Amino acid sequence: KFMKDLLLDMLQNDKDQAARKVLCDFIGDLAATIQCLTGERKEKCNEEGYSWPKLMTFLWGLLTSADSGLIESSLRIMSVLFVHCGRQYGSYKDELAPILHQTMTHAVPSVNVAAMECLTCYLENVEFKNCKAFLELMPVMLEQTLVVANQNEDLVSFFLS
Repeated sequence: KFMKDLLLDMLQNDKDQAARKVLCDFIGDLAATIQCLTGERKEKCNEEGYSWPKLMTFLWGLLTSADSGLIESSLRIMSVLFVHCGRQYGSYKDELAPILHQTMTHAVPSVNVAAMECLTCYLENVEFKNCKAFLELMPVMLEQTLVVANQNEDLVSFFLS
């Protein structure tokens, strides 16, 4: 528990963009590993060892932050989670759709890109029935891709390749 809390605290307090990115990847990978524990490994852990109940609440909280770096960090961590264990997040579609719409149209281009990447990771890894809630976001995503590409083509290169 201490390590999990320390990582979340570090994420909130570190202002270095490169360090935050590494922390996001690490937190996302750690959370996915914890959530994907099964069988004997899970039995050897106490409940605190194979769950991270505060994580999603923490990530939702970051999305309302005035700090665009924290918003981007939340989206990055969710992207990693969706890649590794997306099917476990199918039930979040109703909360996620409006948040992704809001962050895709955020004033900061890196937040737009993180939101688009998050949506892509989600859609690639959940059951098809959970994708329908995001149909209305496709035109927004296409429009924002063009807007961001006009500002900095490198930010959206992963979509265009």
